[in-house]
Amino acid sequence: MSLWIPSYQSLRSHPKTKRLVRKLGVGLPEALGYLHMFWWWAMDFAKEGSLSEYHPDDIADAIDWPGDSTELLNALHHAGFVDRDENGRYVIHDWEEYFGRLLKKWANDAERKRNGRKKKKEVEQISEGCPSDNQGMSEGCPADGAGNIDIDIDINKDLNNIIINNSTKEPMVPNTPEEPKSESNLADAYTPRLQEVCRGIYGVNVIPPKIAEFILDQLRAGMSEAIVIELFYEAVESDNNGGKPPLRFLETIAKTWLKEKITSREDAKQRRQRQQRQANAGRGKSNNPDNRGKPKVSFVSGNEQSRRLTPEERERLLQMAKALDSRKDNHEVLT
Repeated sequence: MSLWIPSYQSLRSHPKTKRLVRKLGVGLPEALGYLHMFWWWAMDFAKEGSLSEYHPDDIADAIDWPGDSTELLNALHHAGFVDRDENGRYVIHDWEEYFGRLLKKWANDAERKRNGRKKKKEVEQISEGCPSDNQGMSEGCPADGAGNIDIDIDINKDLNNIIINNSTKEPMVPNTPEEPKSESNLADAYTPRLQEVCRGIYGVNVIPPKIAEFILDQLRAGMSEAIVIELFYEAVESDNNGGKPPLRFLETIAKTWLKEKITSREDAKQRRQRQQRQANAGRGKSNNPDNRGKPKVSFVSGNEQSRRLTPEERERLLQMAKALDSRKDNHEVLT
């Protein structure tokens, strides 16, 4: 089988690629070529992503690097295309998430094809043992329909569907259990457009597994790829995490969009505007003094000039104080 890996156009302008160009002292086309030859070689000889079994010279020979092999490996590490694990060994950056998923998908596809061929072979073997279509009636046999079984098998249409026109007989091929759902469905989340969007947001070559599962959940819930992309951009614009919205924030927005049937950032903007207008209308109603039970109280500002009481006002206040002290009726005092 001829293996392959995706090659994204954003790789040419990625900061990691620029670092590799500077470190190797080569042109951009050469650096891109060395990178792809490195990955192609790993698909055959370092499927797990570990480089511990190979000397730097092996890697340099694999990609036809003419310079020092140690400098090549150091440049790949400096640029971020090669990492060191907890034991200090070199490993290809995100290889398990990048190429490992492709291997699993290919393995699932191969297993599905093997099962299909096996089922087809079983049906063909059963067909070989069946009588011909036109059978004469032997002496002593009952009339038409009393004992003959008419079997109609269409291999090309449905390998699992064998129709036996006799309700008293059991099917000659037992129903096989349904195959478990393949993980290859997760590949739906790794479309080129979604890869490009997540690369621009999170700065990674491959969509992180948790984010991929989130995307797949939204697709299964009925969102289109375009709506999912709009949702990501909405999260970036609304997030306070430096433009890299966390998974919980994405889930919160997705829940609202599904509930409100929002399909774009423009829909979300209009919804927020409606909510703001309703909130403003509610505040305006509550600020209306006609709708409140408490009277409006006027306060004297500090800028107003104070004045002294007149002798008559002072005398009246003293009388009121004495009246209150002697517990007289407050109504009489005020009148």
